[in-house]
Amino acid sequence: MNRQRLRLALSLLRPDQWERFETFASEWLAPEFPELRPVAAMAGDGGTDAVLWQPSASPSVVVQYSVASDWAAKIRQTAKRIREHLADAKVLIYLTSQEIGTAATAIREELLKDYGLYLDVRDRQTLISGEATPGREQAAESLAKDVVDPYMEGAHAGVEDAGLTSGEAETACVYLALQWQDEDRNKGLTRLSFEAIVRSVLRDTDSDHRISREEVHRRVRKALPAQHQEDARRYTDSALERLEKRYLRHWRKEDEFCLTHEEAVRLRGRLTDAAADEAALRAELERVALRVAGNLEIRLPEDRSDLLRRTRRVLERVLIDRGEAFAAAVRRDRFAPPAGDPLKTATIRDLNQHPDNSRLKARAVPLVVGVVSEVMRSPAYEVRQFLRSLADSYTLYAFLRETPDVQATVLKLFGNADVWLDASVLLPLFGEDLLDPADRGYTNIFQAASEAGLNLYVTEGVLEEVNAHIRRCLAYARRSPTDPEWRGRVPFLFTAFSLTGKHRGHFAAWIETFRGHANPIDDIADYARQTFGIRIRNLEDEAEKEPEEFRYGVQELFHAAQEARERELDPDLQRRLVAHDVENYVGVTHLRRRSRSAHFGQKHWWLTLDGAAFKIGEGLKEYMRADDIPAPPTLSPDFMVSYLSIGPLRNRISKQTETVLPLATDLGSLELLPHEVLEEADKIRGELADLRPHVIDRRVRDGMDAARQRLGPIARDGAEGMQAELVRLLRTRAGMEPAPGPN
Repeated sequence: MNRQRLRLALSLLRPDQWERFETFASEWLAPEFPELRPVAAMAGDGGTDAVLWQPSASPSVVVQYSVASDWAAKIRQTAKRIREHLADAKVLIYLTSQEIGTAATAIREELLKDYGLYLDVRDRQTLISGEATPGREQAAESLAKDVVDPYMEGAHAGVEDAGLTSGEAETACVYLALQWQDEDRNKGLTRLSFEAIVRSVLRDTDSDHRISREEVHRRVRKALPAQHQEDARRYTDSALERLEKRYLRHWRKEDEFCLTHEEAVRLRGRLTDAAADEAALRAELERVALRVAGNLEIRLPEDRSDLLRRTRRVLERVLIDRGEAFAAAVRRDRFAPPAGDPLKTATIRDLNQHPDNSRLKARAVPLVVGVVSEVMRSPAYEVRQFLRSLADSYTLYAFLRETPDVQATVLKLFGNADVWLDASVLLPLFGEDLLDPADRGYTNIFQAASEAGLNLYVTEGVLEEVNAHIRRCLAYARRSPTDPEWRGRVPFLFTAFSLTGKHRGHFAAWIETFRGHANPIDDIADYARQTFGIRIRNLEDEAEKEPEEFRYGVQELFHAAQEARERELDPDLQRRLVAHDVENYVGVTHLRRRSRSAHFGQKHWWLTLDGAAFKIGEGLKEYMRADDIPAPPTLSPDFMVSYLSIGPLRNRISKQTETVLPLATDLGSLELLPHEVLEEADKIRGELADLRPHVIDRRVRDGMDAARQRLGPIARDGAEGMQAELVRLLRTRAGMEPAPGPN
């Protein structure tokens, strides 16, 4: 029995394929229970698909087959109907295509207590690992032919249409992803890319179905329509020559090609793996959709296929756009993040291109944005590597659309770079101390940077900023309810701490992870060096050597950006913040002028999340001649991830490290929680004082998580409406207010 094909078939089953699953389930169960008898009528069956025959009129064992994703609700509904119609039943065998595992323990106890029924769950893993009798082997292969084979017949093995130029382009990206996972990191990107594309255009060939060299070229051109024809032809011929004999067969007289039998078998297996990864991603999207819908108080339709297809398309569109943006940035040597919210834009565009059949209407936008955002920020372990390889394959494809010689282009990227970190990047690194190691996206970036041999620096001014931020957090944590109203936003690190559900009284103890009281800035520097390999290197002298008009223009633009922010700071602190930004921006620019290379990209960069920093170059047109404005030294963490994955130092990074590089590095709404919500969390703690501390933490954490996801959809009601709604939601999650009625 091909258990891999069976697993994929079960994971791909749609709600409308319930009859096909019932047929398979009956055949699978028959060797174990020869006395199995199907219930003839679909209506009025008392929640039963089959029974175990016995001489008495009323069966003791009943069987229910189901593909329902909400298996708990289905089991409860079945148990209720059985008790109403089959009072003598003692055992319910629930056979499902879903993955349940130990999660059935609680509902098993519930059915025993409330209905007097023993629940025997046969889930996906049970079906896959069951004894391989001839009948089961036949049933499994028949199901796979009906479900898996049509799925695999698509040109791109299940990847949704997200706006690539053609089916050949989509297929090329699938094969690029497979090649990216399989190949040695030392292989040149041009060779890797064209070998993957040649494999993709020969995917359906064998000795009886060969294609000519001209046809290979035609299909490659279709996958890469923007390529110069002669360049693409040359690289394609080189790939054909390298792959010949071991992976391809070449009929020289006819000049025709096909895959070897061994390579065709290997690729079919890898495509099945990719399809299984795709199915796992779909399951992850559905799990997250259920959670996000609950937080947004949206009732999902029974048939979620339209929603899942949309979230999958939007996810892919965001990854494609990001790859194209990185390739364009390398070409221009300007790494500016996209304007607006790329995820929201992609969702709105998708709704415009694909009509909504889910009946979610306007609620589809916040729901899809929430689901894709969460999956990109914290993907489940089983889909993390798949998403990472998918993102990298789209980046490779974006380079291929720019130029056939990907390797030469990527070599223009900086190698052994010196990177200075802004406080906006350093603070998330500290905040990730609160997360499980697998969820520390920023930490993983700097682990990869360390493996790649990058030099990471921070100025004393940035360390001073971090210390000032921590002091502000401590002041907020020590506030008394009788103190005057807090002015400005809740500081970042305190918000991150609050989202874990922990009591504010524990904040000061956690902060000692980074600094003490006697020499706080030295302590922060020691922590950054020991934990992340970040060293101190000031840039004041370098900044002073730049032209005065340049320094003045940068200073004025950063000052205007500080003034525009919705926070009230001490004027002296605000001046120091501007001075620190100027030191980094101007100082790194000076180092770039001094080490400019005609053959390789810039060596010196300023890594920041500050959106204002990326607009400085454009704003300088008011202060300098356009020809005198230097290229911005700014780099975003998203581009840093793409550089580490694709750039010239990628062979220094282990595949394990690359797998955990984050897909999204923006902080979303982390700094937008109003302090009234945190005050309400403290109030709820007092009202839940009779519960155990970990239970209180969990309830508050869940409420804060839901509140964070609610920010986007309700922000349009203004600050007061947003605060009131979030407070209500927090109290509901703590069990102190009844949940609202269904939408």
